[in-house]
Amino acid sequence: MLPWIYDTNKDNSVRFTLGIESDNPLFCFGINPSTAEPDRLDNTLKSVERIARRHNFRGWVMLNVYPQRATNPRDIHTQKDSVLHKQNLKHIEKFFKKNKPVILAAWGSLIYTRPFLKECLRDIYRISQKYNCQWKCIGPISKQGHPHHPLYLSNRERMKSFNMQMYIENNLL
Repeated sequence: MLPWIYDTNKDNSVRFTLGIESDNPLFCFGINPSTAEPDRLDNTLKSVERIARRHNFRGWVMLNVYPQRATNPRDIHTQKDSVLHKQNLKHIEKFFKKNKPVILAAWGSLIYTRPFLKECLRDIYRISQKYNCQWKCIGPISKQGHPHHPLYLSNRERMKSFNMQMYIENNLL
């Protein structure tokens, strides 16, 4: 069994990363973390793990646009905590530096839950550009242009390229 990756703050109200370390991880971005922990994955992370295996990744790392834990994204801060956001970006960049990242976009229309989430995602995209990350999605893009959350898709869906630059221009500016 490969080792767990699990980075939280002291009181566990924030999760920066959760995954299985490997030399070939799939990175997945959701909106915010819920209650999942090593050996106690929720259904979303079970889906991410299954997608990673199906597409021949040895491990996976769940990252989030905003790291505050909440089972419902509507319960996250109403205003961005800039310190928390900067910490999240540091964790993200640490992983992008040491890997050739393939990133699964998986936030759906929840990006509109809070106005500041669009800014957070733009910052993440800027970091991904420095490391030539490949953005992917699963299943069809929504009518509004968003990548689907993996929990609600068929197991038969395959990963395909996701034009993150066009997404930013059409949905987040």
